[in-house]
Amino acid sequence: MHTLAEMMAISLLLLFYKGIQLIRRNFIILKPAIVFLGWAFSFMIVYTFSFECLQLYISAFGNATDFYILEQQYLKAGLTILWGISSFIMMWLGMKHKYKPLRVISLVLFAAALIKLFFFDISNIGPGGKIAAFILLGVLLLAVSFMYQRLKKLLIDDKAE
Repeated sequence: MHTLAEMMAISLLLLFYKGIQLIRRNFIILKPAIVFLGWAFSFMIVYTFSFECLQLYISAFGNATDFYILEQQYLKAGLTILWGISSFIMMWLGMKHKYKPLRVISLVLFAAALIKLFFFDISNIGPGGKIAAFILLGVLLLAVSFMYQRLKKLLIDDKAE
């Protein structure tokens, strides 16, 4: 039997899916507001997914005494990882569908994840962990830069704005 929270999450995902379908069917009518709708839907999906993953993490690994510790662990590491993965999924979808606003949204989300990582997450890590984190971050940024250089023509000559 499903709990109320699971049913609400499924209902929200269905609502987002139907909303996106509605926007795609009425693209011509909604063209003036399409960028705003892209930002609004992306924010709502990432926010909802972040909250639902927190609930899933706590219910999977928690007991009655360590909810606060689990929440802090998720907010410190899990949320940054989730935002990074969401950013890459949005980038892939934006490139696949040639939708420039979604690519911009993914870069903003990736920047938010990096800022969160630098200013909040890395504060209580030892020097070795910081070195490893910055090396991995450099490799990740180089990979993103390489991807953009390879796909520069797609990004500059975007006709599906």
